[in-house]
Amino acid sequence: MSSIFNATTDFVQSLATTEKVAETLLTPAALSPTALPVTNSISCACVVLLSGYFESYLKSLIKEYIENINALAKPLIKLPYSMRVKHYAGGADALERAAKRDKDLKTLTFSQDLSTRLASLNLPTGYTLAWESFANTQSNPGPETVANLLAGLEVKSAWATISDLSTKHGSLQAFLLSFIKMRNVCAHTGGHVSPPSGADIIDYVEKFRCLAECLEMTLALRYHDFSTL
Repeated sequence: MSSIFNATTDFVQSLATTEKVAETLLTPAALSPTALPVTNSISCACVVLLSGYFESYLKSLIKEYIENINALAKPLIKLPYSMRVKHYAGGADALERAAKRDKDLKTLTFSQDLSTRLASLNLPTGYTLAWESFANTQSNPGPETVANLLAGLEVKSAWATISDLSTKHGSLQAFLLSFIKMRNVCAHTGGHVSPPSGADIIDYVEKFRCLAECLEMTLALRYHDFSTL
């Protein structure tokens, strides 16, 4: 897949690494009775890793998208009102997180940087939307989070849009919902009563590739619409 966003390229590379791990779980050695407990542990670890990769991807994709919007330097009046509100509302939560990070590091760098960007919306031009305002996953990269993140970027009915773009793998929304449920069990208990096989993980990777492609196309279309305003 040829990607428009660097975030997608990085995510797909991470998926390729996980796919290689999954392939090793299909070897006779990995499926032997003595190795099966280790194989099952690795498969559950892959689920947790995939979830982490996807959450990181969502943040990176939105960061890149917002930076592209900023680079257009459109007059503030053309920026959707809901995004201006989100800039401040989401920015308040982001500023609290930045302050906690500064406190841990005994600095003010992150708070000052974010505060400057939040205040820039007072300018008719030359403003800098704070990407952090739009990228709060709340440590739960499930279907509802995806819909909320895209809604903050003026993409309504996100899953309907994704469904229209996806021509394979069935409902990606249903996949992500079941996947996150499995991730929660694996992350909180260290295992699963029905651990995924190597073939299952390869299937997850394929679905995440498809989902990334749909998310990229969705934001690319939204960006094109905005660029023509």
